[in-house]
Amino acid sequence: RRVLFRSRGLSMAGFTTYTPDATYFVMTDVSRLGYPDGAAFCRRLPELCQVVAVPGAAFYDDPTMPRPLVRFAFCKQAQVLDEAVDRLATLRDRL
Repeated sequence: RRVLFRSRGLSMAGFTTYTPDATYFVMTDVSRLGYPDGAAFCRRLPELCQVVAVPGAAFYDDPTMPRPLVRFAFCKQAQVLDEAVDRLATLRDRL
């Protein structure tokens, strides 16, 4: 339930989300935000809104796949997650 709620927040912030059935990780596609490379996006994200994510390519043998995917973890306290989603909601204005 926590992941589903925050996943909606990511969608509203402009991310294409792939919500899992049973975990606290959400994969997102950042290409709609103008980033075809998830690793480049993840390097810039802390500077833009003080939130971190992991490039999807870190989970594959071939580092070029899947390039636009980024993974967010939702294993923190609810108030921390809410703050992160609020910060991500401002991301479009900062890009």
